[in-house]
Amino acid sequence: MNLTVATDRRAHNVVIVTPNGGLNALTHPVLEQELRTVLASSPSLVVLDLKDLAYINSLGVRLIHQTRRTLKADQGELRLLNVPPAIQRVFEIVQVLPLSEMFSSIEELDAYLDQVQKNPPPASA
Repeated sequence: MNLTVATDRRAHNVVIVTPNGGLNALTHPVLEQELRTVLASSPSLVVLDLKDLAYINSLGVRLIHQTRRTLKADQGELRLLNVPPAIQRVFEIVQVLPLSEMFSSIEELDAYLDQVQKNPPPASA
């Protein structure tokens, strides 16, 4: 099973990363390298669009969890978009990401982004 990754940089320091294929022991370095590149730019939000992800194993779950932790430490966020039911079940079982951090559609994500921009966090002193 192969894995390709597309990256779309959006306004307001948002990056959408879309893996296509299976995320396993052989393919996770492809996504890991792309996420390293994305994280180097200190995005405020990384969205993993999983619409084309056919499979995920524990290494893939670990990579997503590490990405979330790295972003949180840098005041960023990770959200999942278009999570296939079988992969959502994996996340439910391992309880790595809250379901509130998953969006079922781009419209739901856009509504979230709109709300965030209308209510920015207070400036730190």
